[in-house]
Amino acid sequence: MKKILQLSKNYKIGEWYFYQNHAEIRIYGCELCPYKLEKYVPMRLFDLEYFRQFISSDLTHFYASKKKTQLKLRNQLGPFVINKKEGWQDAEKILGEQLKLKRSFWWVPYDLNGFIYDRKVKNGLSAYNHYRIPEIE
Repeated sequence: MKKILQLSKNYKIGEWYFYQNHAEIRIYGCELCPYKLEKYVPMRLFDLEYFRQFISSDLTHFYASKKKTQLKLRNQLGPFVINKKEGWQDAEKILGEQLKLKRSFWWVPYDLNGFIYDRKVKNGLSAYNHYRIPEIE
């Protein structure tokens, strides 16, 4: 997971969190609620959640702009191959409807290291600011 979410110090696209009973990944700029994955997450579930959040983030922030500003998508991850941007909807159906995973809390905008912000400013798009985690009482 670390190798996929944090390719290098300069190209980190997300974070993962381990809670007492589940784990979750959060891709920077994704405005969907992440699914609560099993504590020891199988790579197949990770792959589907990665594609779902990553493609959604790209569609939200960069798809309408120039091709060079769009995020670089790995089209194959584990046993899954994504050929088009609508593939995130198939991942949503599998995780939500077939596997009936629960969702975590909504945290928008999520851009912990300024990855989306820097990329948008560099390409002349409107800025995107990160908000701290909501306080849990």
